[in-house]
Amino acid sequence: MANLLLKQMEQTREMMIRSGVENGLQNANTIRLSRQLDQLMNTYYEEQLLTESVPLNCIKSLNENTTLSSIKSKEG
Repeated sequence: MANLLLKQMEQTREMMIRSGVENGLQNANTIRLSRQLDQLMNTYYEEQLLTESVPLNCIKSLNENTTLSSIKSKEG
C-alpha cells in the first residue's frame, strides 16, 4: 500500500507543478491538486505511524519537530 501511495503522491505532485506553471498557483485545478496531495501525504504519514506501532494517542500530540525515534524513546 505504501508504494502505491508514494506513486500517487509523485504523480499528483507532478500534475500540481505542471498546473501551477501552466495555469498559475491560484488556479482552481492547481489548488485541487495541492489539496489532493495533502490528503495523500496525510494518509501515507498515518500509515507509516501505524506500521511503526506508535500508539494512536501519541499521534494527536505530534508536532513538526517530533520524530518516531523520540516517541519510542519516551515509551521506554
